[in-house]
Amino acid sequence: MASFVNTTNPTPFGAFDSDTHFQEDADSIITYVKRRLGDDILSVELTNKQIWANFEEATFEFSKQMNAHQAESYMSNILGLSVGQVVTHKKNTFGHYYFLKDNQTADDLAPDGTTLIIDTQPLLIQSQDDPRFVSLNKEGRYDIVDGKREISITLKTDTDLNTGTVLFFNEDGAEVNADAEGAVTLKVETSASPIEDQKIGPHGQEQRFPRETVDYLVRRAEPYASEAGVGGVTDSIRGFIELSHDKQDYNVYKDMIIPGPNNEQLKLEEYNGDDNHLSLFNPVYRDQILSVADPTKIKIQEIFHFSPQAAYRFFDTTSAINYLNNQFSFESFTPETVFYVLPVFEDLLRASQLDISNRVRRSNYSYKLQGQNLRIYPRPTQNNPMNLFIKFTFPSDPYKPSLPYEDASIDGVSNLSNIPFGNIKYNRINQMSRQWIRQYTFALCKETLGLVRSKFSSVPIPGSELQMNGSDLISQGREDKVRLLDGLKETTEKLTYQKLLEADSAQADAMTNILKKIPIPNGRAIIIG
Repeated sequence: MASFVNTTNPTPFGAFDSDTHFQEDADSIITYVKRRLGDDILSVELTNKQIWANFEEATFEFSKQMNAHQAESYMSNILGLSVGQVVTHKKNTFGHYYFLKDNQTADDLAPDGTTLIIDTQPLLIQSQDDPRFVSLNKEGRYDIVDGKREISITLKTDTDLNTGTVLFFNEDGAEVNADAEGAVTLKVETSASPIEDQKIGPHGQEQRFPRETVDYLVRRAEPYASEAGVGGVTDSIRGFIELSHDKQDYNVYKDMIIPGPNNEQLKLEEYNGDDNHLSLFNPVYRDQILSVADPTKIKIQEIFHFSPQAAYRFFDTTSAINYLNNQFSFESFTPETVFYVLPVFEDLLRASQLDISNRVRRSNYSYKLQGQNLRIYPRPTQNNPMNLFIKFTFPSDPYKPSLPYEDASIDGVSNLSNIPFGNIKYNRINQMSRQWIRQYTFALCKETLGLVRSKFSSVPIPGSELQMNGSDLISQGREDKVRLLDGLKETTEKLTYQKLLEADSAQADAMTNILKKIPIPNGRAIIIG
């Protein structure tokens, strides 16, 4: 019987073919399946490749279930993260990504005749997370430093290969001996690219235990922060209306002026295509002021129309109003001998409370905003009234926040389909889990054998007919698959991180109840509260 290693394309996808643990178990799984199906008594009509295909599928299924379990446990912690590379790249014997020059292959030997060429040509940048890894990488070389193999930039050699003799040059660029005065090596920065292996989609974070974060909660809270004007990712703009003598009514869209980058007076007008058009929606100005500004309804956040406030009314130690604050439990400052030391935030809250109170109860400054129209009170009576400032923004674009660069998290992990979870490496699966894979492989082989035997309901033999049990094998195989999957899901549901916290909490409560009933000698107990 041909072994797994000596068989060409033993599995359909080859996802685990290079894994030595998988190779070893693949040879054993043949004996396991055929003996379980009675091959010693009656020949089993399954080829080795069919069994190995089922073995690969069982490993795929286990990997899928484990990745789904991981995603369920900490999906909120990885939303928005980079999906990473979607292809794998080949590594050399030392586990490093390598490059090949023109007319080279991975099987070529170095000039010494014993070393593979790929083991002498590492890429300079080895991290796949580095944006330069694929398109802006460089050729590298190995240096042995303190007994460790390190990668550095390629040096000029006599053969233009890393295995050649390193050349030395003087300050004039002429080639000299290595022991010549001022002799230096010449670094050669040559572009190189990794060798693509498989297109497997987002991967690289499987079977890892991430740190908990609150980024998901913060992101959910950002729109509320934007509305409150205390954060978020939506910028606001300030414009102003030039008030006129005895005029109360203004059109916010037509009368408001937005200062441009060079003090241009921009208007909320539809862009007419002229680069000189003084419109906020002119790309020349929009990209500098607010890139998400589109000709739609604006959101007015604040109109600065109120009576001036005197700060001393809130904080002056000799102001009469502070006596009232003290009498009505608004303790802050009182004159002379009594002084209350309170947190600064209390002063801020008190100032805000009094400011709003004055605006609502005492101020005769007000306005009414209806649609495009703004009416202000009282009527401007000055011959040269001041400007009325307005803070506003535009409806948020969830795919285009107000940032000076593209938000990478928008193209990051968004759902189960693009989590960077690849197939679990077989050599990192323990024996308990491998037993599940063996049993699932056997169930798949039962189903496959049943499909083979179902092609003929009976086979004629001398003097009789042999009835085939294809339908029975199909039913048994599918029932076994359902049973194994249900058992695995039941186990993983009990082991999500949320369930583990609940179990720890119940265990702590039970332990507390037990300890309450254990007598402790006097003098040895620590009592809190």
